[in-house]
Amino acid sequence: MMEKVDAERSQSEWTALKSAILTHPNLKTTKGVPQRVKILAANHEGDYPNLMAIADWGLALCLSTGECERDFSLLKLVKTARRNNLSGQSLERIMAIKLDAPDLAQFPFDVAMSNWLGVVQRRSTTASSTSAERIELA
Repeated sequence: MMEKVDAERSQSEWTALKSAILTHPNLKTTKGVPQRVKILAANHEGDYPNLMAIADWGLALCLSTGECERDFSLLKLVKTARRNNLSGQSLERIMAIKLDAPDLAQFPFDVAMSNWLGVVQRRSTTASSTSAERIELA
């Protein structure tokens, strides 16, 4: 729920904010409204309550349907005819991984593999071993 905004105080806050942007080194060089709002919230909490309430409201609005369309396109790739029996929970988890996971170039495979190997004692079988050799090993 949006806080009540005082229009007159908003104008005086706006005047003060403009001068703060011109004098504050991080605010002057930072590009983009969301980044500036984060800096303001961290460094000037309480100085501009009306403007922060307006910014909270404005930043929550979707300006484009592009992100939503990309998400539905990804959903279409995940939930195929062969995977149409996925539970809602499984589908949600797969989508979260697809949307929020780091790029594969940045993924720490060595850490993931050591974590996976450390969870349970795993037995190693190679592609070249025959079933007789596997029985003999066991």
